[in-house]
Amino acid sequence: MVRVEVPRVADGAPELKIVRWHQKAGDRVGRGEGLAEGTTEKLTIYISSAVEGTLARILIRESEKARVGQAVAEIVPHETGGRTE
Repeated sequence: MVRVEVPRVADGAPELKIVRWHQKAGDRVGRGEGLAEGTTEKLTIYISSAVEGTLARILIRESEKARVGQAVAEIVPHETGGRTE
């Protein structure tokens, strides 16, 4: 299981609010694919998948806040040719 965490943001905000999920639990996601959109007071942040896999769980719902480094979702990575993607 791979944790999707809130990235550190340029404006130094300690948290962001999840505004919209672009995927739902059970969806296949590609490496670099956008999963969610969040906002700080100054910026809109796009949270992307670091791996190819299936979005297993969404941990933070729309309009809830999450801290930098906090897990907002979990992805089950797909295995290809004996290695995990």
